[in-house]
Amino acid sequence: FKDRNADYFFDLIRESRSSEFLPQNFRNKLAFLLKKEESIRLALSVPYNNGLVEGTNNKIKLLKRSAFGYRKHEHLFARIYWMQADTVYSV
Repeated sequence: FKDRNADYFFDLIRESRSSEFLPQNFRNKLAFLLKKEESIRLALSVPYNNGLVEGTNNKIKLLKRSAFGYRKHEHLFARIYWMQADTVYSV
């Protein structure tokens, strides 16, 4: 994944899938990856990911869990905005 070489990745999967030493559950997972080959190739070919959004969602969930008891939603939203103030977004 680090080199984003999809051909090598899927060649390894195809070779490993025929191995008799792998448990059947693992071979089923490899078959699933082959079924999703087009999507995986696309994900490896573009330089974009959703890591920033996932990180923000995780922070909000942690805040909601640890800061229950806000009397008003506005206070919770203000805390979320304050928490995200140091994050710089660029397109």
